Amino acid sequence: MSFWRILMPVLIFGLACFVVSKRGNLHWSAPRMQVEYNRPLQHLFSTNRTKLTIKKPTPWPNNNSGRSKERIIDRRGTHHDDFLLPWAVVQYLHPRVQERLDANAVRTNCLFDALSRKQKRNAVQWESKRYFIWQCFGGCGGLGDRMKGIISVFLHAVAIGYEFIIDWAEPTALYPDILVPSTLLNWTGNPHSVRSTSLRIMDQVDNPFDLCEWRNFKSVKIQTNDHPIPKSCDHGDVKIREILLSQSHTTSCLRTATKQWRGGTQCMGCIFWYLFRIGGKLKDRLALQLKHLQDWKEKRNLQGAFSIGMHVRAGDSHMRAGQGREASDIASLVARLEACASNFSTAIGSKHKRFFLIIVSDSERVKGLIGKWDWLQVYSSPTSPIHIDRHQNLAKEKMVDAALSVFVDMFLLALQDALLLSGTSGYGYLAQSVGLFDDSNSFNCIT
Repeated sequence: MSFWRILMPVLIFGLACFVVSKRGNLHWSAPRMQVEYNRPLQHLFSTNRTKLTIKKPTPWPNNNSGRSKERIIDRRGTHHDDFLLPWAVVQYLHPRVQERLDANAVRTNCLFDALSRKQKRNAVQWESKRYFIWQCFGGCGGLGDRMKGIISVFLHAVAIGYEFIIDWAEPTALYPDILVPSTLLNWTGNPHSVRSTSLRIMDQVDNPFDLCEWRNFKSVKIQTNDHPIPKSCDHGDVKIREILLSQSHTTSCLRTATKQWRGGTQCMGCIFWYLFRIGGKLKDRLALQLKHLQDWKEKRNLQGAFSIGMHVRAGDSHMRAGQGREASDIASLVARLEACASNFSTAIGSKHKRFFLIIVSDSERVKGLIGKWDWLQVYSSPTSPIHIDRHQNLAKEKMVDAALSVFVDMFLLALQDALLLSGTSGYGYLAQSVGLFDDSNSFNCIT
């Protein structure tokens, strides 16, 4: 009996030490973000069903600068299929942008499941696979126009039950360095030995074509930079016009595209994320650009500040347009943009006390003049986007480099808190669509 009286306290003490050590109270750890389990945490790189809500980001010390950094939950262990963007890019994005581009929210709001079901259901009518191929060999328009054509052809393929393929080999290959297929659709197929027909519809929204005439062809190749509307007809059990012009579905963008790029449901951006993820070289170049931007913000104590992207298409020699434009015209344009940016900054000032501007333009003169604004911190992109159709005279390596710069600057605009545009530029509207901005955080300064 005396043996057990001696042993029991020892066992109890040992058990208590074990429990305490398991709870982690016997060591120090870095400050962590406080969370509570009641609402979903929406961030870009997670499909985890665990429900979390950020209470307040806990700053942690920076031994080099003494400034604080906002803590972002590290989810690099998540499967890559759960990402819209790779961690190399995500790590530099503010949580506000991560929330806007949350993978689960995008999949839900853009009706990805419904679109996938429609693809499969409409394809059942054919005994063997049929292909609808968007092609580019040389002149297919600028980046914004090309994406508009790609999305239009994809939606037509869905409507008639054809398999969708992108053949963008010229003047610079799209795959695999710049864009790759998402997990929802593989558009890299290459059908051989099938009867095909080809057509080219450039800059002709109002020139209809008859999908019903293609019933005898298993492969249809189309070059277009716009949203050509098909004639009304029935194709098997698929009513083409009803599907393509549906007011209740994401494809309603075809109805509004001629006057409003994004459509009522931001269709262009939704279909972009349905089709694409970024490739390896684009990932590396974009991450490097965002790292450069982060370093710039740290030097100016702008971490966490509200970011306003601005795109200005001035029509310099890069565009082979407006080469004779007078300096006074550029100055007048910049003055109008400054008034617009000032009004926008005043409007958001009640919510965000600190903000800065990111300028992307085809004109170094425009960037130089905007960089002189003394009332606002301005970050200027180190590159000047060129017209992606007009650099065929470059060496192949330089063509790839030029195309990467075009995409990097587009994403640089798309991944900010707000966006200001200057007129009817397909490039700017593509950034607006890919970033899934709404009317509260995007504005066209010059209409």
